[in-house]
Amino acid sequence: AIALRVSGQTSTASEALARIEDTLNSGRALEKAQQWITAQGATVSLSDPSWLATAPHREIVSSTVQGCVGRVDARIFGEIALDLGAGRKKKSDEIDLATGLEVHIKVGDFITEGQPLATIHANSTGALDYAKARVRDAISIQNSPVAPRPILLRPA
Repeated sequence: AIALRVSGQTSTASEALARIEDTLNSGRALEKAQQWITAQGATVSLSDPSWLATAPHREIVSSTVQGCVGRVDARIFGEIALDLGAGRKKKSDEIDLATGLEVHIKVGDFITEGQPLATIHANSTGALDYAKARVRDAISIQNSPVAPRPILLRPA
C-alpha cells in the first residue's frame, strides 16, 4: 500500500488497500506469478499443488477445547518450522521443502472441540512428535470473545 501511494498510483491508504485486496481476490496476482514462473522456464502450474514436495509424516493438531483464539504466536510457529527443517539455522543448512506447518486458525476465531488448529509436515516421527508437543504452546484459547486482527494493517 505504501509503494502504491509513494509511486502516485493511489492517493489514499484506503484506496491502495482496496486495490491490493481486489488484485488478490480477482486472481490477477496468481496469474502474474504464473507468468513470472513460466518466463523463468518452469513448467509447473501454481494452481495445481501436485508438484510440491510432500513430507512422509503429516498430522493435524486439533483443539481439545471450545473457545475463542486469543493468541497465535508466530515466533513459536517459526521456531517449530525451523526445527522441522523448513528454514536454515545457519547459512550452510539445507532447506527441506517438504516440511513445515499449515496454521488453520487466527486470532478472534471461535473454535469447537476437535477443530483443526494446525497441520504438521515432518520427515521423521521424532520431528512430528516434537512439533505436536509445541503447537499447543503457540496458541491460546479463551472463553471470552477476542476481536479479530485485520489481515492488512492500514498505514497512518
